[in-house]
Amino acid sequence: MNGPLRLPVCPHCGARFFYKQIRRTKGNRQGQCPHCGGKFVIVYKKQRVFLFLGAAAVAVPLNILLLWGIQVKSLLPLFLITLLLVTLAALLTPFVVRYRKRPPKEYRREKKRPAGIPAETDRRSNGGKRPPAAKGT
Repeated sequence: MNGPLRLPVCPHCGARFFYKQIRRTKGNRQGQCPHCGGKFVIVYKKQRVFLFLGAAAVAVPLNILLLWGIQVKSLLPLFLITLLLVTLAALLTPFVVRYRKRPPKEYRREKKRPAGIPAETDRRSNGGKRPPAAKGT
């Protein structure tokens, strides 16, 4: 199954993950395969945004059709249809998660320092501490 909605597989050994395993990794950036022990990066933010945008793209015209076309007297059906579509999108989020191999250390990008600030005055280079005060003359 090569469509956009499929459960992810391990990028190292190709093992399939179950729905519950993927739901447990929600919010994590990295993961480890229980089969081969390979480490990978979890990617899902962009795909999840498209999934919820798709649900909104279906909900808005459907609500407009119900409101003006059929002329429902209550807002309850509109609310229930919107809630149903958002719940469906939330249940489908594990199907848009992708696992990618972690790049080797030599290929990983370092955090960029703002232009014009030398390394010794940057807080990131000395563990978050303030840079030493300049000595007066």
